[in-house]
Amino acid sequence: MRRLRRGRLSAADALVGAQWVGAELVLARVSIDGERPEIEQVAIFPAPSETRIDLVRRLASGSLLGGAGVVLTLAPGQYDLHQVVAPTLPAEELRDALRWQVRASLAYPPEEAALDFVRIPHGAASHTKETLLVVTAHRPLIEAAVAPFAANGVFVEAVDIPEFAQRNLARFGAPAEGTGAWLGFERETCLLTAHLAGELAFARRMLLPGANHNAIDADTPESIMHVTDRIVTQAQRTLDTFERQSGLPPVTRITVGPHRHAASITDALADRTGVVVTRFNPRTAFDFGRAAADWANDLPANALPVIGAALRADEEDQAGAVAVLAQRLRGAFKRAA
Repeated sequence: MRRLRRGRLSAADALVGAQWVGAELVLARVSIDGERPEIEQVAIFPAPSETRIDLVRRLASGSLLGGAGVVLTLAPGQYDLHQVVAPTLPAEELRDALRWQVRASLAYPPEEAALDFVRIPHGAASHTKETLLVVTAHRPLIEAAVAPFAANGVFVEAVDIPEFAQRNLARFGAPAEGTGAWLGFERETCLLTAHLAGELAFARRMLLPGANHNAIDADTPESIMHVTDRIVTQAQRTLDTFERQSGLPPVTRITVGPHRHAASITDALADRTGVVVTRFNPRTAFDFGRAAADWANDLPANALPVIGAALRADEEDQAGAVAVLAQRLRGAFKRAA
């Protein structure tokens, strides 16, 4: 894939984050021209596959999609992440080498893979070799995800993944001295990411009970304790392994995303880890426009990946390959189209 120039993705005043999740389309329109990002609109639409072109057609001329570029976020299961040791090769040979290296884990021919990679921050005290985070997605899947927008003249500026959307959200949270971490929740998984100086340093998705907001019908003290203990135990073990192997500064702050048991998870995680753990408060990070005001006090977890995707508005000052990953994936789609 060719590297595209970093910089503002759109000349428009707003970007729309979008994600096809099951039979739904989740959208968030965000503008960042002021001191803080403003969430202008958030919407979730039923979107069976056979209705998607018509749905986007209805939205294309409205206030949600009109005049804005789209950053499309792939959903869990639509892409794969591979952490591999960085080959000692010239930069121009790395992509082909990585395609060969991960081919055994692909469910499709390697030549049909949209592939890119970022270098993971490497601590001076680390005893491991430099590693790369390799992203692969099946090109026909990317085409299918983009097609309803393209068919209606809606420009998809980039294809992103939730790990980088969560990194973007972390940039607007409380700053951390050293490494910061974020624990987010999606329908059936938890996503734990670590960030250092604005770069993604680690990511792990965990399938756990209680990751789904509706996973438990009865919020008894026993069920809340069970869910909290499973989530916190896995998160703590994962962070311990990350700190032991990465050689990076230790995690000093953890942010817990929206979850029906966020208060219990936050308290237990603070008790287990001994670091500052806070619940994500969208009101301290964003302004909310009139059309999105009702979401300010109850922002759903499935809105965060699309909000994070829409925060990719200005990468000019962000160093490193992470800043251009989604643009490269867009380039892969354009060549496959």
